[in-house]
Amino acid sequence: MKRGAIVCVLGLFLVVLSTGLYAHQPGVIENGYQLRDAWEAYQRYMNADATHRPSMETSLQAGTFMGYVVAVYDSMRERGADVPNNLPYNEVFKMVGRFIDDRPDELNRRAFQIVRTALAEFARRR
Repeated sequence: MKRGAIVCVLGLFLVVLSTGLYAHQPGVIENGYQLRDAWEAYQRYMNADATHRPSMETSLQAGTFMGYVVAVYDSMRERGADVPNNLPYNEVFKMVGRFIDDRPDELNRRAFQIVRTALAEFARRR
């Protein structure tokens, strides 16, 4: 009985893994489409007020967006990349968000590449 349950769980895991369903859950950012969804959640989260609180999923996606962008930004600064220095994080979020909004053709790229490109382009314009 126990062995059958283990085989069943492993089989289910392999099905989920092979279909890519795991990558469509909130809290996971791998590509530009997921980054865009998280950016939109961030905007909903920031525009919420006392009468309209964001859902748990929106809060999770917004937090994931902020953490992801900060991680890429900080790692680029630590490596000496040409990125804007000493910007408040909320400005970095807006900068990346504008890039996502203005360049939907870039969404097929990996998320870290989009964040890197957005930061590098902003630094070149300064």
